[in-house]
Amino acid sequence: MPKETFINGVDGNPIAYMCERQTLNANLRKAVLDVEQEAVKITAQLAQAVAPASKQALDALNPVRSATMNEYSKIFAWQELDAVAPSKLAEQCGLQADLNAVKVRAAELASATDAYRQAPGLLDELMKPVALLRRKAEIKSALAPVSELLLRDPTLTEDLIMQLHDIAQGDVFSFTRSELSHKQRELDALREDLTNASSARNDALMANDVRAAETLAFREVDICERIIGRINDRVKIIYMCDSDVKEFCDKYAKTQELAEGLLRKHEDDTKEWVLKLQQDIARLTQAKEETTQRDVHDEEDHEKKVEDSLVSIRSVQQQQQQNWEKIMELLNFHHTLSTQRSRLVEEHLALHAGEVSRQATVGAWLAGCEDLLEQLQQSSNSATSSLQWIGQVRSYVNHLCTQTENKRIDEEAWQMRVQEQLDYLDAYKHFKTVVDDIQHRKDLRIISLQRVVRNFELQIKEATETLDPHTKKYEREISVALEEIASAKETLDKLKKRVQEQHTQWKLIEESLEESHVDFTPPDIAAEKELCEKKATALAVARQFVNTEQETVDKDTMRLRKLKTSNVVAIEGLQKRRAERAESIAAPPGDSP
Repeated sequence: MPKETFINGVDGNPIAYMCERQTLNANLRKAVLDVEQEAVKITAQLAQAVAPASKQALDALNPVRSATMNEYSKIFAWQELDAVAPSKLAEQCGLQADLNAVKVRAAELASATDAYRQAPGLLDELMKPVALLRRKAEIKSALAPVSELLLRDPTLTEDLIMQLHDIAQGDVFSFTRSELSHKQRELDALREDLTNASSARNDALMANDVRAAETLAFREVDICERIIGRINDRVKIIYMCDSDVKEFCDKYAKTQELAEGLLRKHEDDTKEWVLKLQQDIARLTQAKEETTQRDVHDEEDHEKKVEDSLVSIRSVQQQQQQNWEKIMELLNFHHTLSTQRSRLVEEHLALHAGEVSRQATVGAWLAGCEDLLEQLQQSSNSATSSLQWIGQVRSYVNHLCTQTENKRIDEEAWQMRVQEQLDYLDAYKHFKTVVDDIQHRKDLRIISLQRVVRNFELQIKEATETLDPHTKKYEREISVALEEIASAKETLDKLKKRVQEQHTQWKLIEESLEESHVDFTPPDIAAEKELCEKKATALAVARQFVNTEQETVDKDTMRLRKLKTSNVVAIEGLQKRRAERAESIAAPPGDSP
């Protein structure tokens, strides 16, 4: 192309050429700027619409917070590359305020949840009077109706359910019953030993084996004392339980009120939580719908503007083609314009690719919002089921409270205490009877030994007068009898001390039975009556036996004594005559008379 043609322009009018070139460049720049501004505007409106709801949802739901925040940061990462404008600063301030508000709401929800989770633990603290009085073996079968409730809320522990069941059964003596059952097994074994010892003692008395009967009687006394000790332990356990019963009766009403208050508070907190979740779900759903509508509308506007831009570009191309033949001198400039058009097309493609990536990012964010909506819906359903569960627990607690009110705990404790005291009365009667029988036999034995001692003293006196050689033997028999008398008296003293101790304990039981207005026969009267009957029978038999034995012993003793004395006298006379005869033989014949 000639240089003059390029400088002078078409038809020698360079001014017209420059005006046309500036107009063309201005139109192209305006079209590209419109496209960029519309894209930025659409993206900003989309972010402004969905940011508060997404922030609230992300802060309220911790399990999906990190993943959603990553998506959120990806969506708005491209905005950080733009120039910071006052509108963007205002938008960020608004987002920060929304974020702070959502954090406050999340803290309120967390405090409400903590209060709810602490409620069962507080109820457990309030029900400590019953914590030691439960039986796990019987409760496990009763836990079946509430196993589903335990699965729904693991904070409601098994101990709480067992305590509630203990209250419903009215059996605040579960721990006491276990201790009493252990003592009862020991009592059954001791009573069996006592029955065997009594049978053996009766057999020994029938066989006239006094020593074996006495040993078995002492064994019966020891067993009776052990039985009385076990019964005293049982009575102490029941008396110790009485204080727990009174404390339980006093604190039960307060415990019930506090438990109901906690349930009401938890129900109100759950309702408020459900309402806030429903509001968040509605707000997020509305934001999603508005965002979808804006996306569709903005996409249509964007496509329309892009088509208009392409049409204008095509019209410019056609105009260039029409003017190509007319202005050959502008070939170099046309080449420049073509280069600029290529650059604009590349920028347009880049903008289009960025728009496509932004649309993909927005789609991913919308998918995350849908997940959030599903999780919020599940949370709402869970809160609704929690309300239903609270209603079931409240009805169950009311049912347990109704059952507990129908129980007479004090009456049951009174019956248990009276029964143990009556068992104590039976054991003490047996103890009293056996001890009185031993004392009676020991008294008879002492009397018999004293009679033997007197008899031997009389024999010693007579043996001294009649030169009886068995004096040492009589003295040994007297010493043995005196030792047996001392042993019997010592045994009687020990028995008296044991009887006095048991009598002191019995007085407390007797006063308690009289205060309870229970009809009973005192053990002293029953034992004395039985002992009197035994004494009458034993004395009648002993009198006849002693009389016959005394007569036989006295006759045999006197006969033996006379025989021994005559033998001694005869031996002495014989020895004297032998001595005299020997002397007469040894004397001289003249000396004999």
